[in-house]
Amino acid sequence: MLNFNRLCFAVFLSAFLYCSCTHAQSNIKHVWVAREDHGDKPGIEYRLWLNDQNHIVGEMWVFTTDENGKVKERGKYPTTIKSSDQTHITMTFTSGDGSVGEFTIRFPKGLRNHQEQAVLESRRSQTKEELKFERADK
Repeated sequence: MLNFNRLCFAVFLSAFLYCSCTHAQSNIKHVWVAREDHGDKPGIEYRLWLNDQNHIVGEMWVFTTDENGKVKERGKYPTTIKSSDQTHITMTFTSGDGSVGEFTIRFPKGLRNHQEQAVLESRRSQTKEELKFERADK
């Protein structure tokens, strides 16, 4: 009887995980990517998705380049989405020294075309810079 309960639990868990992954993938409509190259320092890559509720979701990645300029990804930076809609996303992150930062990426025209201009606003440094996002799901 104990083995039957374990088998039922394993089947239920497998079905739940499969459905969760399938549902998460089906919510993504389009993907955009922008990179900040910092020369000899690691660069930042922003990967954003527009889901079926027209909210922007995304991730921040740190990358380095080799001597030929080829990008080598180092890994996803830990971020949390604070707020988002179809024209902006605000994320918080914890840097290597433990300090917490916050930034907002704004799309004046929303995310609609293959290339979109955006403004990155950093709360910590009180700066604004332009980013060019390009569709990565063409």
